[in-house]
Amino acid sequence: MVFFQRLEDCVVPPSQGLIMVEALRAQRVPVVFAFKGQGHGLRQRVTISACLRAEQAFYGLVFGFQVPG
Repeated sequence: MVFFQRLEDCVVPPSQGLIMVEALRAQRVPVVFAFKGQGHGLRQRVTISACLRAEQAFYGLVFGFQVPG
């Protein structure tokens, strides 16, 4: 599971996401958490692009394929 949690998010505090992450990790589920920059939502082009790259890399990790460089 991928959580694109903003560390500066005032709407959904990072502590809420951490509870879910810890529960998933306890079950040995692959998890990516935390994303610096900007508050709630995806509004900046650079942030959207970085999230898409991180999502693709996570799929590559889980499904065993190489992400083009």
